[in-house]
Amino acid sequence: MASSDSGVKTGSDRPGAAAGLQTLVADSVSQPVTDAGATLVAASHETLAETPVFGQPRLAGADVTVLAQPAAAVADAGQTVQKTIVDPVLAGQPIAVDPQATLVPQVAAAMANPGDTLVGGPPELEDYIETLNDGGSQGGMKETGAAGKVIGDYEILQELGRGGMGVVYKARHRILKRTVALKMILAGTHSSGPALQRFLAEARAVAHLQHPGIVQIFDMGQQDGLPWFSLEFVDGSDLQKQLDGKPREARSAAQLVETVCRAMQYAHDNGILHRDLKPANILMDSAGNPKVTDFGLAKEVDGEASTATRDGTIMGSPSYMPPEQARGQISAVTAKSDQYSMGAVLYQMLTARPPFITDRPLETVMQVINNEPVAPRQLQPGIPVDLETICLKALQKDPVARYENCAAMADDLRRFLNGEPILARPISRVQRAYRWCRRNPRIAVPSGLAGLFIFLTALISSWAWAVTSAQALQIADEKKNVEEQRDEA
Repeated sequence: MASSDSGVKTGSDRPGAAAGLQTLVADSVSQPVTDAGATLVAASHETLAETPVFGQPRLAGADVTVLAQPAAAVADAGQTVQKTIVDPVLAGQPIAVDPQATLVPQVAAAMANPGDTLVGGPPELEDYIETLNDGGSQGGMKETGAAGKVIGDYEILQELGRGGMGVVYKARHRILKRTVALKMILAGTHSSGPALQRFLAEARAVAHLQHPGIVQIFDMGQQDGLPWFSLEFVDGSDLQKQLDGKPREARSAAQLVETVCRAMQYAHDNGILHRDLKPANILMDSAGNPKVTDFGLAKEVDGEASTATRDGTIMGSPSYMPPEQARGQISAVTAKSDQYSMGAVLYQMLTARPPFITDRPLETVMQVINNEPVAPRQLQPGIPVDLETICLKALQKDPVARYENCAAMADDLRRFLNGEPILARPISRVQRAYRWCRRNPRIAVPSGLAGLFIFLTALISSWAWAVTSAQALQIADEKKNVEEQRDEA
């Protein structure tokens, strides 16, 4: 358990924290704590290290605020967390805390303070929870009175949205009169440490990328000690909002994904991985052209992972992240990981849903690691076979089985659009069964032995039946010969 001075903090001024509490507690503890490690009761890094789905060591226990203990205490008491903790906190009401309660003192004290929001754990954990809750940089509560503020050389026109780390404004350069999107990190916990590193990483990643399919960065500065940077303003919405839970026509989906794949190949050729590609991070301009944005988790190709994204840290959006990223194996994330995410985007455009999605983010992570996606044509039979094949190749669990790079995926999409034979080939049933056995050896080995036993039993039975039949025929022939000899005599 972390010490009280480095553990739980309160702060009602922190955007998204109340929702983060609900994600952390209400969405998780309402289930039994013993629920196979698949709920956010396991959200402390110490507990996650013991959860099979992650399979990687996380932070040292001394740096961790263990949230499983209060969760277990509440669950053991038979209380409903939604009624006893979340609802009062979100309503700004005090919570009666028994001094003899088994909750850790700093958590109890934070809960007892009316109007405050419980925020606890190391920054990496908080950021991850808020990332799962916010789902990106779009949306969120709008700040009133933002218009007219001046940040650097920019006049703020309006707030566009905010997420777990920052706020995005629509702004205009006071001299050039150019309209931009101005992104600024939020004050408080996120203005230092890993969150700041990711914010600055986005600016560095995009600064030298000049491609029509990538949102361009213009300049950067500080305001009251908080960093900001200005980006190309895209007059449109993101792909997630445009899809609106409906499938896209096959050719339209293929064209869009081809365009984004070529933009990502350009980024990869310039040494940048995105690591968080999803429909919400693809902006659509007024002409219908896609532009990739939000490089907050960007990483240099072959570069060392920063302290904000070291091995064992799960960063990204569960429904779109590849298995290697879902396991927290940051050093194993390559350009093929972005390709997987593009396969997930194509899957959603074709079927109206991501390849893996549940009500609980950690369960989604488990599915990403262990399950095969449902074939798109099972959900939408009208999808062309070749397009399904391209999509499923990009979604292979093993990076080696995916396309060589995003350009190769884009080229196959172009072949499909031109009516030419594609290079990808569907997976055979034998290959699918083999891969399933590799991922599930504990089930496959006993099942295989049982199958082998049944096969051998059937083989032996067939052999015995054949031998018996042969003997019976031989006896019948001998009897017939004896009778014929008797008749001749």
